[in-house]
Amino acid sequence: MGSVLRISAAAVEVRVARVDARTVYIEWPWLSPDPGSRSPWDGLMGFPRDPDHSDWRNTPWRIAPDTSELSAGDVCIIGVPATEVRVAAITHYDPPADLGWLPRPRWMLDLVPLEYGTDPEAGYGFALDTDEPVKMEIVSHTS
Repeated sequence: MGSVLRISAAAVEVRVARVDARTVYIEWPWLSPDPGSRSPWDGLMGFPRDPDHSDWRNTPWRIAPDTSELSAGDVCIIGVPATEVRVAAITHYDPPADLGWLPRPRWMLDLVPLEYGTDPEAGYGFALDTDEPVKMEIVSHTS
């Protein structure tokens, strides 16, 4: 905990499944719904339509064009720009966590972007054992 990482993911095309007044729902290509889950998931990830919404501090993913311009059926680009984050927590699940999707994660990192380090509401969990193509590099270790 406390180590600084640089995370990134190459941009890929994804489809917008639906939109409402506040959220754009993207078909998530790297996870699949877990039919045996107690927490059903529909295969969609939601992102704020407002580009200035504070929820953008809770995801590393960025979308182009701007989410306020997207409609259901559109194709957009999603990726993770190079971002330095601090490891806030490391959680091991045994058995793997039932979060509604497959694969069920065994390891989760809680990450906080350095630029929002003083915001107690900022940050996101990242499962280490999924197919999400996020690259992680160690920038510095804590002693």
